[in-house]
Amino acid sequence: LGAECGSLFLFNGSTEELVLDSLYNSRPLAVHGVRRKRGEGVSGRMISLRQPVLVKDIERDLRFCSNGFTHYRSGSFMSIPLFCQGSFVGLINLADKKGSEPFFEQDLDFAVSLATYAARIMEQQSTLLALRSQHQALLREQSFLERYASVGKLASGIVHEIAGPLDGGIRCANILSRSREQQSAEEYLRE
Repeated sequence: LGAECGSLFLFNGSTEELVLDSLYNSRPLAVHGVRRKRGEGVSGRMISLRQPVLVKDIERDLRFCSNGFTHYRSGSFMSIPLFCQGSFVGLINLADKKGSEPFFEQDLDFAVSLATYAARIMEQQSTLLALRSQHQALLREQSFLERYASVGKLASGIVHEIAGPLDGGIRCANILSRSREQQSAEEYLRE
């Protein structure tokens, strides 16, 4: 696209602001930690607008000319919102086309296509991270269940060891209680 300046802002939903994540500029700029609240500057306006914007000449564009933008060399820029799973997640800005030419509609169309692909990659990354998290949770649960299965086997063995002799005693007591022969049960047990 011949842009000499580009930036990526990510949207922080809890503070309702865009935070500068990445910046490219053909000339050195000391820009760090830039934040734009809703309505603040071009990027801040994009939070509400949420549609691609092409500005061919900022001095003549009624949407932005009153804001006193002086950091663009060519006065032409594009802002393309990023959506991930239907939610606004960020913004790509491109400015200062080489040769001081303005950006045109076909430039915007191409940039929107790239942003759409970038958003799909973000969605796939998000899905992959969620699946990895679920996998780790399942592994932890499996380990937990295996420990309980071991405890269950141990308890089963103990119950079996105790139940055998108890069962014999119970059978013997039942036999004795039923037999009303010559000997009393007490005499039989003493022998």
